[in-house]
Amino acid sequence: GTFKTKNEEMIEVIENAIEIGYRHIDCAWIYGNEKEIGKGLSGIFQKGKIKRNDLFLTSKLWCSFHKYNRVKEQCLMTINDLQCQYLDLFLIHWPFAFIDQVCFSFSFS
Repeated sequence: GTFKTKNEEMIEVIENAIEIGYRHIDCAWIYGNEKEIGKGLSGIFQKGKIKRNDLFLTSKLWCSFHKYNRVKEQCLMTINDLQCQYLDLFLIHWPFAFIDQVCFSFSFS
C-alpha cells in the first residue's frame, strides 16, 4: 500500500519495493501521491528492471466521483498520473458517494 507515504519519499519507496520483490502496488487518488508513484514506476520501467505487465496496479475511485462520466475521467487521470497504460483493478474506495467535486481534507497523522 502507498497510504501515508510522503511525496518526497515515494520514488525511493517504489524502487525499493520493486527491488525486494513487491509486484502489487495499491494506490488511491485521495492519498495524493499517484504522480510520484508514476515517477517511481517510470524510472523502474526505463531502467528495464521490470515491465508493466510484471506488476498488478490497483487504484480507487474517490467518493466525489461516482457519477457515470466522472468514473472514466478519474480512471484515465489515475492511469496518466501513474504513467502506465492500464490499471489491473479500479475499486470504489468507499461504498457511498459525496456530492460531485466535493473533496474533504483528511489528516492521516
